[in-house]
Amino acid sequence: MKKHTVQIFLIGLLLFALISVLGTAGCTEKKSGIDADIGELEQTMTKAEERLFSINWNLDNPGNIRAELMASEKDFKNVFDSLSAKQPSTQEESERLYSLRALSCSYIDMIAAMMDLANVFEHYNSANDYSALYEYYNWEIELRTADDALASARNNLYSANYRISGVNMNMVPLDLQGDITSFKVRIDEMEKILDNLASEFEEALS
Repeated sequence: MKKHTVQIFLIGLLLFALISVLGTAGCTEKKSGIDADIGELEQTMTKAEERLFSINWNLDNPGNIRAELMASEKDFKNVFDSLSAKQPSTQEESERLYSLRALSCSYIDMIAAMMDLANVFEHYNSANDYSALYEYYNWEIELRTADDALASARNNLYSANYRISGVNMNMVPLDLQGDITSFKVRIDEMEKILDNLASEFEEALS
């Protein structure tokens, strides 16, 4: 059980690192854009981002975390649908719509990964409690459930990375390039931590 206690500690450190990544907001103030409607949609995206990265993964209960994630997911889906329905009147507007659609769609995948992470945290905490009580059977069940949720999170994060990596930066307006780049950095940081976390789960369960 000593080995398992050490692994739980290492997993806890990785989850703490993940919290640091998730809790660092990277929002920038959106410009009003060419079209007033597009400007409003960008403001909706900004609010959804702020809500997303203001979640306190250490203190908020799982129910509140999921509610915040679902609210942001709804906003991004509405934005994506609205952007997809618009017909650009200029090349500049076309490039803006292209960039915002890619970003909003990638955020939807990222939020799906974060929903899975909420499950990872919940079951990891339960596993930690069982570890303290030396209840190995229940510890293993909870950790395996957390591991399954982690696998789903990695798949969804891969989808987000795939989408955003496919963006042609030559078609992204200058004032949106920072948003795309920041999103890519955040995804890369999360992927590294999730990969390390998966390795720790594998070792703990071996």
